[in-house]
Amino acid sequence: MLKKVAIFADFDLTLTEEYQQIPLVNHYLEQYKKFYNSPKILEHYRKFDSTFSFKQPGDFFKILHVKRDEILAHDKTSRIQNGITWLGQLLCDKQEGFPLEDLTLEKLYELGKQIKMTTGCLECFTKLKEDWKNKGIDVHIFVVSVGLKTLIRGAIDGYMETNNIKQNPIDGIYSAEISETIIEIDNKKKHMFEVISVIEDYSKTEIAYEIAKGGKLNRDKKFTGNDYVIPHNKFIVLGDGFSDIPMFRFFRKKGGKGIMVYKKGCMSSYLKARSNSFDNVDYLLERDYTPIPQNPLWYYLNKVISDVSYKECKHSEVSIYNYK
Repeated sequence: MLKKVAIFADFDLTLTEEYQQIPLVNHYLEQYKKFYNSPKILEHYRKFDSTFSFKQPGDFFKILHVKRDEILAHDKTSRIQNGITWLGQLLCDKQEGFPLEDLTLEKLYELGKQIKMTTGCLECFTKLKEDWKNKGIDVHIFVVSVGLKTLIRGAIDGYMETNNIKQNPIDGIYSAEISETIIEIDNKKKHMFEVISVIEDYSKTEIAYEIAKGGKLNRDKKFTGNDYVIPHNKFIVLGDGFSDIPMFRFFRKKGGKGIMVYKKGCMSSYLKARSNSFDNVDYLLERDYTPIPQNPLWYYLNKVISDVSYKECKHSEVSIYNYK
């Protein structure tokens, strides 16, 4: 029977070269510029950001910052989560008369295919699985993100189509989900979105409980040490920033490993990652998944798989009892 190891990978700027929202906003850029540069909108937003204007796709995040500042101005104790904030803005912009009025779930998926994924990422995962299976290790790879599953699925499918990859190496995507309801009003079809699940920075560990126990159905069952499908000391975390710190801390405390990545050849990205990582990760490496021996990320991915594979579960009885 093969031993099992899990790789938990963030998505934005871990497996991609841009935020997943960028192609979506870029597609509707003229609508965004027209709406958010209108006099009344500018007047309101400039109460919180005196330089606010909408010129490029990245300005979408300015909207989120203004919304957060506005919320905190009314209640400084508000707990604002990235995953919920941007999804709320998506629903807001989906209203009639707003920039995303005609957006459908199918179109959202297709726009996901335009997300710039990091070259070699899926090929790297495929080769890891193949190489380690020959050594008796079954590597499972999961994407865990505060983003949107529809966009992530589109990005992965688009990358596979472009690079002629036949088999998807990703075993599961854990991210926010929306459902679509089509209704007819005045002989015109309306595509209504509803958020049905969200992932927060600190709720990513809940996904780990599920995977460790073999799925959602077993999440609340009490397990003994030998019952776990994948013990937490056999988990490896791939992330890029501050929002991944809870995952790094959690898994490393359980005996797992953490790798933080940053944009290849970018000093500012490196300095930011170094500041975020501090002592929370095992390795800080350039975001380059090329599966060749001289590539540091490829080398250290194999090293941490080896490290976690050839050791026994060391959970204490208290730790095991506290598993959910």
